[in-house]
Amino acid sequence: MPQLYDLLPSTDYMLFKADIRPEWEAPSNQDGGKWVLTIENKDQEGLNMQEIWENLMLTMIGCTMSHYNYVNGAVMSLRDRYFRFSLWTRDANDKTKQLEIGKHFREIAKISPKIQIVYQLHSNAINRQLDNDFTMAL
Repeated sequence: MPQLYDLLPSTDYMLFKADIRPEWEAPSNQDGGKWVLTIENKDQEGLNMQEIWENLMLTMIGCTMSHYNYVNGAVMSLRDRYFRFSLWTRDANDKTKQLEIGKHFREIAKISPKIQIVYQLHSNAINRQLDNDFTMAL
């Protein structure tokens, strides 16, 4: 796999479970949402984007994510000013499980509590309501 720092901006990598399409409206995703970690270029000091992505992929492949049956996939997006990592989940209604997944995501990424991870419902994204449904700064 190429190093993330060698990729051009506007690159997306996606890793999803078999038979799950990386689309908001896909049956396995439509009632879910995603945990989103955005790290702007100016905030990357001391963080390794490659390590975050590799740890997230290995956790997915090894089925070791908290509440793995609720996790559908992961996305890494490289843009001019930031890296974004998203962890897609299938059921947004169980807030307790979602918070546990988000906490595990934070542990995998090894990020400071100062960096926020937010949860966004796919139903809101479909309707272009991109407000965060809840924010976690554990």
